[in-house]
Amino acid sequence: MVSDSRVASQIAAALRRERGARFLTQHELADLAGLSQSAVARVERGNRMPSIPLVERLFAALGLQLAVGVEPLESHLDARMTELASRPLTERIEDLGLDRVIERLGDLPHLLAGSTPPCSRALRCRSTRWISRCGGATRRGSPPG
Repeated sequence: MVSDSRVASQIAAALRRERGARFLTQHELADLAGLSQSAVARVERGNRMPSIPLVERLFAALGLQLAVGVEPLESHLDARMTELASRPLTERIEDLGLDRVIERLGDLPHLLAGSTPPCSRALRCRSTRWISRCGGATRRGSPPG
């Protein structure tokens, strides 16, 4: 069963996106919808499922109407996994931001002892070189050369 929190967060994201596309503040949207700014903020946080009339009122103030769709359970996860799988491994790892984490560690990897230093040395290399050293793809899915 689809959780209220997932639906509430989808509504929240759509409302924030559409309000932002119109360069409106929460207060301005609230005025257009005849609501308080705090009511808009609660819906945009997505913590709780808002009432359908409230959601319709907010979207109507933006010149939009609410549309309901159905999909097989967890199909959003399948679509996301397909999207991620189609991207090169180096790109996926670079998106993790390991370089920024390693930079923030500074000299910490040098303080580690035991079997950890070889791992930290591998991680200190840029992710594409690290992948290459581990036998993975290096550039846009090409095998290491």
